[in-house]
Amino acid sequence: MRLDESGSRHPADGTPVARGDGRPDPLTGQTRGVDPDTDAAVDPADDAHAERLERLVPRLQRALIVVCLVLLVGMGGFLIGEWVSQPDTSAVDVGFLQDMTNHHEQAVQMASIAVIEAQDPVVREFAKEVLITQQRELGLMEAWLRERGEQRLGSDREGMAWMDMAMPVTDMPGMATPEQMDELLAAEGIDVDLAFLTLMREHHRGGLHMAEDAAARAQDAEIAELARVIARNQRAEIPEYTAVLDRLQAG
Repeated sequence: MRLDESGSRHPADGTPVARGDGRPDPLTGQTRGVDPDTDAAVDPADDAHAERLERLVPRLQRALIVVCLVLLVGMGGFLIGEWVSQPDTSAVDVGFLQDMTNHHEQAVQMASIAVIEAQDPVVREFAKEVLITQQRELGLMEAWLRERGEQRLGSDREGMAWMDMAMPVTDMPGMATPEQMDELLAAEGIDVDLAFLTLMREHHRGGLHMAEDAAARAQDAEIAELARVIARNQRAEIPEYTAVLDRLQAG
């Protein structure tokens, strides 16, 4: 037996010996075969693994088909349910959604200024929370209005009739005047923080009033729950705004 330049073993007559030429595998003890096309060793364990895959693939395909059918049936049921059932609604539900949409839109405008221009990091965080929370709630309210064949309305109209407090939307409790919005936009430095906290605190107080009424009287359970969430959050945020406002005013 001799070794050639590649390190392969050869018998004395010079014929190469294939590693899988009927000899036992040193790890498994199984006899290794030789691929007739490549002279490469074939591991019996590889053959067994290939056979298991061949049996498994059809089962996976059938499982995937079943899962897809279940999803399609579930989606169809959801769409049918949405089409057949009409959401609970009333003048309170629609009025709250439309008026709170206008209220939230102004809050988002104020927060969009403060999140960039405010000096205090806590105030910027307050503004970011308003942006994230109220943008999400605006999306929900618009979707629920569409379900009822309604839509979001502009601020040049009468609001709060659903609370027996009819008034122009621009005069709703907590709404900043155009002059106050201009002052916020023109403010610089710490004045941005003070103006934002002052306006948003009053804005929350007005929104809290509407939300508490809708939470008590809305017919749709989802709308009533949203109103409760708005009331809870704004009730908690009002004293937080006051505390930071006092700190900043104290210097």
